[in-house]
Amino acid sequence: MELSYATFVLYHYGRRYVDRIGEVPEKRDLDPVLGETLLTTSGDIGSAIRFLDAWFDSPDPWYAREGFQLRRCFASMNRLLAQGDFEPKRPGSPDQQRLSRQLAVSLFLKPDLELAHPTKT
Repeated sequence: MELSYATFVLYHYGRRYVDRIGEVPEKRDLDPVLGETLLTTSGDIGSAIRFLDAWFDSPDPWYAREGFQLRRCFASMNRLLAQGDFEPKRPGSPDQQRLSRQLAVSLFLKPDLELAHPTKT
């Protein structure tokens, strides 16, 4: 049986969760769709693992207050990106990277903002 990258991301998440919290994460946080979404959002397996490590290793008490449920990790990712604590390896020009950082900061400062896809006409 061949394991997918998303399965490895979920395994790493579960291991880090147990190390930090001392118990197994809830079943709904081990959903393969969440693992795949985190992998896609991060850009690659290395970035997903670095994000999880930065999240669980951060001394910022905000993360502990918010919790370490994988289904809520994207707010944590925005915070880590906005603060410069995590930088995914993504291709792109320096201008694209700067704009991505500004978007993360905006989402962090105004969490009620939502990204909307433009409608096709």
